[in-house]
Amino acid sequence: MARVKAWAAALLGAVTACAAPEPKAPPCPEILGIEALLDQRGAIVLGAAPGTNEHPKVAAALICHAVARGETVTLALEWPRSLQPWLDAKMAGAAPAWPGVGQNDGRFSTAVLALVDSALSHNAPGKTPRALLVAIDSRAPSQTVELQESALASSFEEVRGRRPSARVVAFVGPLHAARAPLGLTVAPYMPMAGRLERVTSLLIQDSGGAAWMCAGPKDACGPKPIAGDLLQPALVPQVKLLRSEILPQDGAPRIYDGVIEIGPVSPSAPIAGLK
Repeated sequence: MARVKAWAAALLGAVTACAAPEPKAPPCPEILGIEALLDQRGAIVLGAAPGTNEHPKVAAALICHAVARGETVTLALEWPRSLQPWLDAKMAGAAPAWPGVGQNDGRFSTAVLALVDSALSHNAPGKTPRALLVAIDSRAPSQTVELQESALASSFEEVRGRRPSARVVAFVGPLHAARAPLGLTVAPYMPMAGRLERVTSLLIQDSGGAAWMCAGPKDACGPKPIAGDLLQPALVPQVKLLRSEILPQDGAPRIYDGVIEIGPVSPSAPIAGLK
């Protein structure tokens, strides 16, 4: 009888162990209004300052909330396509050496690297990936701005077509995320986001600080002060979507579909080994 009880106890323990629930993922960083954003169908384009520590964290938190809802996400980075093999190696679980790029601007900051690692943390071995990484910058320096934006948009649509069930989250510069024609220093042109349908374009707004930026020559890269969009910093990141009937006072097309407000920002240095 004692032996039977021992067997029963062992069997119960084995069944309990097999039925033990998987450990819960840590809660996502708070973003006020994130549910209203994710309730909207389609891709999300974030206009950001990648050379800050804070803007990439917003993208990481957004992806975390999307995955927590059961979504799969494709993170589209404004990185040259030549870096796709490096991203593929990261997705395969390797730890590839950073290959380096021509210019160490903010797109290749340690904060963006942390965004990459954060996205990959949602993938479990042996299971279908919840997050994929794609480099979408296929621009050529010799192209006009118009053609460069068209190339970015084409790359974006190619990525979206490869995995239609996934939500694409693009992390790009603020000008690429605009939905209306721009003409700051060149003839008016349509930015990447303005060429896309079924997207929500958001500008990340902060209260100022500094960012790692390049102002022309390679040796001009470094921490540079930036003016804030907000007079009062947001204590907690907050999404503010603009209603469709709200347009600028001059009647011009709205440039973004909303904003994500945060606090002050600090510069993020380039990835180690960058050349």
